Amino acid sequence: MKAFLKRDVDMRTQSQWIKDSIANTRLASEVCAGMEIRSLSQNKVSSNDTHHFNAHIYVDGTKVMRVENDGRGGNNYYTPPKEEGRKLYRKAIDIAENYCKTERWYEYEEIRSKEDSDFSFYKEMDLEFAYLDIAIGSLINEQLTLKEMGKALRNRIHIIDRDANGGKGLLYATDKRATELQVANAKRAIKEIGKHFDYILINDFDEETQLKLWLTIN
Repeated sequence: MKAFLKRDVDMRTQSQWIKDSIANTRLASEVCAGMEIRSLSQNKVSSNDTHHFNAHIYVDGTKVMRVENDGRGGNNYYTPPKEEGRKLYRKAIDIAENYCKTERWYEYEEIRSKEDSDFSFYKEMDLEFAYLDIAIGSLINEQLTLKEMGKALRNRIHIIDRDANGGKGLLYATDKRATELQVANAKRAIKEIGKHFDYILINDFDEETQLKLWLTIN
């Protein structure tokens, strides 16, 4: 009975530790809810100062326009939306501006200061594309990180040592393949040593929690 109670307390503590660790980690897809990137194609070799990519921007499940970048550090190129996508284009701009305001406020302030300058080259369309560039860039980074993380977690079991790094935790890959059997074995092993070490099996969480832990602790 005592062992059960201790484990129950440990699990609640573990759950709270995870919540606290990722409390300030907001995914671009969360903040930009309603807007998403689909059909993303990236050329990693020719990506230099920016991603060399092409993709489609969707708003509320409807394709609005195509976006691409040649990977040489310049701004994105946007295909003008068709008539049915113009209202949704305005919503995309609003979502992107809100993202910049809340998550990338330093860049937002820089953009606004240039707009207010007597020597500003920024016009309304330039502002809109500046907001979009930042939000789209964050959504693409998230997708690429998710792909990288998914591949890593499918290949190897990953563990978080809660006590490492001054209690901030350390995420590392084990030498065990992430097969169903090995994951089950790892869960049993962590339960067994849980009285002495605080380990968390990241492979066992939902994708959103995995990604937030990956971005926060990795």
